[in-house]
Amino acid sequence: VTAHSPYVVEGSVSVAEGATLHILPGVVVRFAPGAEGIVVKDGTLVARGSQERRVVFTSGSERPAPGDFKSAVRFEAKAGQTSLLEHVTVEHAAVGLKVASGGLEVLHAEVAGNLQGGIEVSDTGVLKLSQSRIAGHKSGGGVTVQGFGRAALRGNRIHDNAWAVVNYSGKTRKRVNVMPA
Repeated sequence: VTAHSPYVVEGSVSVAEGATLHILPGVVVRFAPGAEGIVVKDGTLVARGSQERRVVFTSGSERPAPGDFKSAVRFEAKAGQTSLLEHVTVEHAAVGLKVASGGLEVLHAEVAGNLQGGIEVSDTGVLKLSQSRIAGHKSGGGVTVQGFGRAALRGNRIHDNAWAVVNYSGKTRKRVNVMPA
């Protein structure tokens, strides 16, 4: 509920099998220093903000800085199970978003100012990233793909990172579509 925002996560929040966590427009989720973040384990996360009222994942520290908490959201879902982040801002994590398994679709997001990287896709994770800005990750990649992870990138602005896109994926057929800003 937006009226109770901001929400503070001290350790971690797990989204279990069969559960769906909906985060409404305008909600701010603050993570305490060192917090794990939201872990989507065989559940689903739908964080759908709007252009005027974004969903914000940020530090709960009095002096926010990159790396204050581990990650805003880590996905460990079943293959074919997809979560959605739309009109969200992710900042001040070690790594903004991690997709180890399952799928994540990200639209109109701002993933910026995290310590080690913006989005990491690993193991069997699948990422669809569109119309988003990934910036300000001085120590790592805007988007990093490894293991058997897959990513489709369309119409994004990926800039001001140590590396824009890093692909260590074991997939033999690699497709990364990066369009200029």
